[in-house]
Amino acid sequence: MTDGRVIFLIPVFNLLFTDSIVGDDLTVYKNSLNVTAGQSVLLPTSYSITYPLKNWPSIEWVTKDDTIVYCSVTNGSLGAEGRPVWVTENTIISPKYQGRVDFFRLNASLFLKDLTEMDTGSYTVRLLMDGNIYKGAIHLWVHQSPAPTDSMVGDNLTVHTSSLNVSVGQSLLLPTTYSISSPAQSWPSIEWAREGQTIVHCSVSNGSIRAKGLPVWVNEKTGISPEYQGRVEFFPLNASLLLKDLSVNDSGTYTVKLLTAKNVIKGTIHVWVQRSPASLDYITQSRTVIFILRMIGCCITPVVLCLLILCCECR
Repeated sequence: MTDGRVIFLIPVFNLLFTDSIVGDDLTVYKNSLNVTAGQSVLLPTSYSITYPLKNWPSIEWVTKDDTIVYCSVTNGSLGAEGRPVWVTENTIISPKYQGRVDFFRLNASLFLKDLTEMDTGSYTVRLLMDGNIYKGAIHLWVHQSPAPTDSMVGDNLTVHTSSLNVSVGQSLLLPTTYSISSPAQSWPSIEWAREGQTIVHCSVSNGSIRAKGLPVWVNEKTGISPEYQGRVEFFPLNASLLLKDLSVNDSGTYTVKLLTAKNVIKGTIHVWVQRSPASLDYITQSRTVIFILRMIGCCITPVVLCLLILCCECR
């Protein structure tokens, strides 16, 4: 009798958890991006892998028939929705792009630095998995910044977007540029904060600027808040901030300030971090499973109590 009950319950639990299987998927979050020469830009993507896992994938970024990055994943661990938590991999970056790109293996995003007009074009990402190829493309437009009206340029801060949407686990670039009075009279400080809490503070002490007041190189001292250590990257030549491995709690208003001897110039970007559709589906499925298990528990408990009472009476 006991063996029969155990054999009956096993297929029930298998049915309950069948929906947790996740297929291969690649998501590209932008169709096109516009950026100014000298800026950096993030090409944002994410991917999920078949769960339970069969094979690990390869990831490739290409443009104009040139391979930028090729990454072969060999091992790792997956989250409930099939998204990588950690991986071991072999990443090869084309010599042409060495020092100009960063590849994020956990979500396949590509970060391009120090862009020129020659970088304009279509960038294609491919996820190669079990003989299938999943791909997406982002068109990038790189244009020159407007020329200054004369050689005297005042302090200025430009924030290139007012709001951004991103999924949990993604990386996100908060794009800015700044110019300094030319000829430079004093060097500025730059600060990023979220909801009043400082993320980064950078004090520039020396450097060189172009005719339009944009920094070419700088000597600086950058302090990152302990809470954000390892999760942000600051770019002192344009004041942009790269946020990594985002969670829902990272949603909010991010403020950048350019502090000069004369005034404080600031701008804001609102960031919305949302759960991916796969993650939401998994949460819904998990709650359904918990509800069903509770119902089963409620039904089984009275039966067990009745059996115990009968056993006691028989004695």
